[in-house]
Amino acid sequence: APRLDEVIAAGREVARAQGALYVDLCALMRARGGVQAWVDARPALAEPDHVHLTRRGYEALAEAMTDALLPPPAQSSRPLDGPPGLL
Repeated sequence: APRLDEVIAAGREVARAQGALYVDLCALMRARGGVQAWVDARPALAEPDHVHLTRRGYEALAEAMTDALLPPPAQSSRPLDGPPGLL
C-alpha cells in the first residue's frame, strides 16, 4: 500500500505519546515471508486482496505476536512450586 509506511509511523507516534506498546503487524508478516508468501501458502494465510487474512492467517499472526511479545519459557530442572515469577 502506498501510504502504509505513513500509517505505521503515525501508529507508532500515537503509541509513544500514550505510553502504549505498538506492534507492527506488517513487520511480523514480512519476517515470515511477506504478504505474497502468505497468499501463496497452502493452505493460504492471506486473501488475494493482500489485505485480509484467512482464519489460519489470523492464527499464524496471533502466534507471531505471542512469540514477539512473550519471552521463551525458562529452562529449569526445578519443579514448578509456585506461581510464575515467584520461584
